[in-house]
Amino acid sequence: MKHIQASCPIAVFLFFLLMQMSLSQAQLQLPTIISDNMVLQRSSATPIWGRAAPGRKVVVTFDKVIAETTADAHGKWRVNLDLSGVPAAPGDLVIDAGEKRTLHNVITGEVWLCSGQSNMEMSFSGCLNASGEAASAEYPEIRHFTVSHEISNVPVEDLNGKWVVCTPETVMEFSAVAYFFGRDIYLKIHQPIGLINSSFGGTDAEAWTSDQALLSDDRYRQAIELRKLAFQDSDAAHAKFDSETIEWMRDNLPPYDMNDAIKKGLADPSTDITSWETMQVPQAWQAAGLKHNGVVWFRREIDLPADCAGKPALLELGRVDDVDYTFVNGVRVGETYHWSLPRKYHLAGDVLRPGKNVIAVCVDDQGGLGGLMGPATDMQLTCQDRMPISLAGQWQYQVALSYTIDFAALPPRPVPPTVDNPNQPAVLYNGMIAPLIPYAIRGAIWYQGENNVGRGHYSDLLQRMVAGWRKDWGSPFPFYIVQLANFMPPDTEPTDSKWARLRAQQADAAAAIEHSGLAVAIDIGDAADIHPKNKQEVGRRLALIALAKDYGQKIEYSGPVYERCTAEGNRMRITFSHADGLHFKGGAAEGFAIAGADGKFVWADARIEGSSVIVSAANIAAPQTVRYGWSDNPRCNLYNIADLPAVPFETK
Repeated sequence: MKHIQASCPIAVFLFFLLMQMSLSQAQLQLPTIISDNMVLQRSSATPIWGRAAPGRKVVVTFDKVIAETTADAHGKWRVNLDLSGVPAAPGDLVIDAGEKRTLHNVITGEVWLCSGQSNMEMSFSGCLNASGEAASAEYPEIRHFTVSHEISNVPVEDLNGKWVVCTPETVMEFSAVAYFFGRDIYLKIHQPIGLINSSFGGTDAEAWTSDQALLSDDRYRQAIELRKLAFQDSDAAHAKFDSETIEWMRDNLPPYDMNDAIKKGLADPSTDITSWETMQVPQAWQAAGLKHNGVVWFRREIDLPADCAGKPALLELGRVDDVDYTFVNGVRVGETYHWSLPRKYHLAGDVLRPGKNVIAVCVDDQGGLGGLMGPATDMQLTCQDRMPISLAGQWQYQVALSYTIDFAALPPRPVPPTVDNPNQPAVLYNGMIAPLIPYAIRGAIWYQGENNVGRGHYSDLLQRMVAGWRKDWGSPFPFYIVQLANFMPPDTEPTDSKWARLRAQQADAAAAIEHSGLAVAIDIGDAADIHPKNKQEVGRRLALIALAKDYGQKIEYSGPVYERCTAEGNRMRITFSHADGLHFKGGAAEGFAIAGADGKFVWADARIEGSSVIVSAANIAAPQTVRYGWSDNPRCNLYNIADLPAVPFETK
């Protein structure tokens, strides 16, 4: 202090700043996941970690278990507590690193990571009979931790969230699937349950997978490089993305002549479109009954007051799946090349007119769902300081081009490189999984896949993701998958289905990943809602797998699973495992289709013989392939004695 003169305020400021930094570095720091109300996995080596002053002795005490270590040169420290003999009773966990930190109401039990997209994220408040279920949700030994959404270019050390004890009031914000899964296990094993909900609606599996797990596959290398560029130079990354996307479309899709479409007047306000059909938007056009991949034109007419004419305006369309080319009064005002990006197009002053104005959107759907996806609140036209004009409602549409290609066989599309895009490879792993490691977990449940419909390699991708998680955790923990529920209008005739193919990939992944399992939801979906409300049954079916495989319960945990098929003249014998009490619920068999060498499927007759089903059709003399439950929203009714539905399949 004696060397710092009062006449040098900058030096004084810097001195105290350095002192403050030194003090802050010396303070004991804990990751957010290690906090009051937490559930610690009861194991012989449960990690507790954090930061302290370099070289500082750290002592951690819980119940009668004590572990100590010394913070390294960077201030990092970690101990492993032997909690295998600690009873399930709330207590205080004390950490002493020169200063003491006491965490209250800590309990040992079983911790499960619950991850995926919106059907895992969906809160308890949206499930069936939420208020009635909540009334009985007084379970102080069930605790829930919600990881806040975080997108990151690199793995981060910490996250936002807090542990919440389950009560009728707090449960409304829990993940519904996680809660019902945890509750059903708790009621059977009577041990505390910790549920870590790390989920993010509308996200790809690639985003949850680490760079290290993806980089060995050239299909993902380009997207990872583009993401890293986005965090350095956004403009350069966007230009590169647009260029790569146009190149991908040129190399992989049938050509669509936009100039010819414009010449035909599809964007011209004066063109008569009374013969076009109408559709309520926003929604996926598949949900409106249009089973189609390809190009569709949408048009909407709006009336504007005279003082909007000649003024700049903002046109917002929300999300459009996948690519849009947008016109206003015949003027091309913008285009965007990926479904996850909201459309915001600034209109020059000479575009709008008084009275009638026509918005035309050419939508190119390149697999999976397609259309003007909204949400409705994001579809609007804003002129000057006026209230926005909603664009949700009835639009007219016309199909312009249908794709017959197999999108799942194509190389992955480029991913939009923006720092806030949650669908870039590894960004959710970096922001929402990596900071949880090494928190001890019993296992993981996973409900995701809607975003990957129409694209290939899902089984391989999921295997990569799980292998990466297990490697980073240093644990071969169990991993249980929810298969996609039935969705969209049922088909009246046998047809191929992108949703069925994704379900098959999920089943393949569950079979290929060691200590995995599949919870089938083919009978509890909603044709009109991609977020079905019966999360009770989803949680129950996941819990059955865990109870059987991890907690020693002698119960059936799976519906019938296809094992093999054998041709027997003009019929096929399909043999199943998990086939005790095989039956068709509600009457005659539904959901079976059969094809000969020409690959044309027809509905089939089916009857049960022991653990097999005999499948045939009168006009198929030499059957080659059988499908069951092979549709976006199939009618299928094969169950076993445990009243669990058969896994949809295609014979090979």
